[in-house]
Amino acid sequence: MVDKFSLFTTVWGDVGVYIGYPYKVISGTVYADANSNGRRDAGEEVLKGVRVHLYMTFEDPGIIAGHKEGVKVRRQDLAASALTDSSGRYTFYTMLDMPYTLAVDVNTLPKGKGVVNPEIYIEQVPTNKGIDFIVRDIAQVEVESSLKAVNTTGYVPLKPAVKDINGVTLSACVECDYDSRSMKGTAGGLSFQDDGFRAAKTAEVEIRAGSVSKKVVVSSQMPYLSSIEKTDLAYRRGAINEKEKMLLYAYSVFERIMLPWEYYSENPVKCVTCHAEELYIHLKRRRADREVLGKLAEYFKSAVPALDSEYVSPGGFFKLHYTTSGVNAVPEEDLNSDGIPDYIETMAEAFDNALNVICKARGFRRPLRELNDRFFHIYVFDLNGKYGVTLPVQLYASRSRKKTRVATCLICMDNNYAKTKGFKADRDEYIKATAAHELFHAVQNAYNFNADKWWKEATAIWNEEEVFPFEFDCDQYIARMGNLPGAPLDEGTCQGALFVRFLSQHYGGCSIVKRIWEALASGCKSSLEAIDMVLKELNHPGGFKKAFDRFTAFNYSPSGSCEGGRPSAIAAQNTWESYPIYGYKESVPHLAAGYEVFKAPPGKKGTLAITLQTDTKVPWGLKLQKRRGDGSCDLTELKTVSVSGRLEILCEG
Repeated sequence: MVDKFSLFTTVWGDVGVYIGYPYKVISGTVYADANSNGRRDAGEEVLKGVRVHLYMTFEDPGIIAGHKEGVKVRRQDLAASALTDSSGRYTFYTMLDMPYTLAVDVNTLPKGKGVVNPEIYIEQVPTNKGIDFIVRDIAQVEVESSLKAVNTTGYVPLKPAVKDINGVTLSACVECDYDSRSMKGTAGGLSFQDDGFRAAKTAEVEIRAGSVSKKVVVSSQMPYLSSIEKTDLAYRRGAINEKEKMLLYAYSVFERIMLPWEYYSENPVKCVTCHAEELYIHLKRRRADREVLGKLAEYFKSAVPALDSEYVSPGGFFKLHYTTSGVNAVPEEDLNSDGIPDYIETMAEAFDNALNVICKARGFRRPLRELNDRFFHIYVFDLNGKYGVTLPVQLYASRSRKKTRVATCLICMDNNYAKTKGFKADRDEYIKATAAHELFHAVQNAYNFNADKWWKEATAIWNEEEVFPFEFDCDQYIARMGNLPGAPLDEGTCQGALFVRFLSQHYGGCSIVKRIWEALASGCKSSLEAIDMVLKELNHPGGFKKAFDRFTAFNYSPSGSCEGGRPSAIAAQNTWESYPIYGYKESVPHLAAGYEVFKAPPGKKGTLAITLQTDTKVPWGLKLQKRRGDGSCDLTELKTVSVSGRLEILCEG
C-alpha cells in the first residue's frame, strides 16, 4: 500500500513494477525479537500493518554557514510510505541508486512494543539483502518521579524512556492518563489549562506503554508576573475580552486595590507607561464601552494629586512638584538645610544627568513641553506599587508627517523608594534608574507616540544602563528572560530589552537606536520595519532577520548575552543525557528561540544525530553550539529553512 509518491515517480511502494525500466528493490521485515539476540530466528513473530517511510537523503553542505568542522547535514525528502504485509515485509522499488533513510512510524507498532533502531541510513541500495527492523516487548518505563516546570504556558515536559528486559532503550508510542480535567497533552509533555494564576498546579500522571506503566507527579508554577503581565497573558490566551483588559489596565495604573486577587501582585511594577498610553488612546475612541470610558475619564482627571511644593532642577529644564505632609509626603531629610528635601534634590540631579546624556551628548530629541511653558513637569507622590509612569497630556500631528503623532507629557515618580514598600535595593539607585527610564519615554513621544509598545519599553530599559551604567536594574531582565526561554521578542519587555542592548553593542552603539527612532518619526509602520530599514542603510544586507539570528545565538553563548564577560542566564527548555530520544515535540512562537542541551553520557564519545521534522512553511533557523571543556564553543549556523520536511544533523564528538 502506498500513501505518497515522490516527484517524477522515481520511487514507489508495493504496487508492482513498471516493465521496461531498470529498478532496484529496498525491502525488509519488521519482526518481534523474542529472545533479544538481534537476529530473526525461526518462529519469531512478524508484524503486519507497521508503516515504514522511505526518505531520499541528500548531504547538503550548502545549508551550513559558519563553522563546519565535525558537522554534517542531510536533507531528507519523503519518497514513499508502505505498510508491512502479512509476512511483516515492506517493499520499495526505486530507479535511483542513492542514499536513503528508512524510518518506522512507532505509532503503528502494536501496543507494548518498541523498535530498537527506528531509523536506518543506507549509503546505497543493497543487493540481495533485506533491511530489518527489530521490535521488542517493553519491560519498563523510566521517568523522573517528580517533574516541575516554571513557565507561563503551563507545559511540563515528561521525557519518558522505555526499555526492554535487558535495559536497551526502545522507541515506542507511549500514552498517558492523568487525574486532572484541566490538563491536556501527550507522552512528550502535558499542559495545564488556564485556570487563573495560582502559585502552583499539580496532577498525578500515569505513563503507559502496553501493560507497563509508571506514575509520576507533575507540577507547573508561574514565574513572578506583575499585574500588567498577568493581564497581557490572560488576554493573549483569550481568557478575558478587551473591556476586561482595559479595566484591569486601569486598575493596575491608577487603583491597584481594585484588582481581582488573581491579578494582584505585591511587588512593585517596573513601568506602566505604555499601558497608560494605551488607556489614553482608548479614551479617545468614540465607540468604546461606556463603562470603561467613564472610569478612564475619572482616572485621568484625578491622576495627579494636589502637591503644595515646587523645585526647579539646577539645569532649569524640570520642575518637580511634591509635598512634605500627608500620604504623599517625601522623606524629610535635608542635610544641607536649604529647605529642599534631599530626596527631591537627588531626583532633580538624576533627571538633569539623564537629560544631558540622552539629549546633549547623544543627540536624541528633547521631550516636548506645552506651549508657553518653560518647564517639563515631574510629580512626586505615592504611586502605590509602581516605579514610575509617564502620562500623555496632549497629542499633536507631527510636523514632518501627519501620519505620525507626537505628545506632550508629564512624569510621575514615587515619593519614597523604600524597602518597606517592596523596593529591595538602595533608594537612590531606584531614583536614578527610574528617572532615566521615564525620561526616555518622554523622549520617545517627541518622535512617534504610536510606536510599538514593546519597542518603547525595551529602549527605555536599555537607556537606564546607558545613562547609569553602574546601576543594577537592567540586569534584572537578563535573569527574568532566563526563566522565560521561548518567549516572543515583541511580547515581553525582557526579550526586547536584551535585543536593544544587542543592537547597540554590535551594530553601532546608541546611534543605531537613535536612527531607528528617526525612522519611526518619518513614518515607518512598525518598529521591526524601522529596524530592518536602518540595518540595511548601515550596510547590513541581512537586516532584521540576520540580526535576530545572531541575537538568538549570543543569548546562549559561554561569554553570555553581552560583550564584557557577562554570564549567560538563559535557561534551556530541556537537557538530554539519555539516548535515543524519539518523538519529542517542541513549538517555538514567532520571533522567539528555544534552547535544547544534549550532553554525552558519562565516559562515552561518538556522533550525535539530531533529526528535525517540521510541517510548517514559516521560515525557521537553527544553530548548533559545540562546547568544549574550557567553556568555549564552535557555532554552526544552518541557513534559514522555509519548507516543511526533515533534516538530520550529525555532530562528531
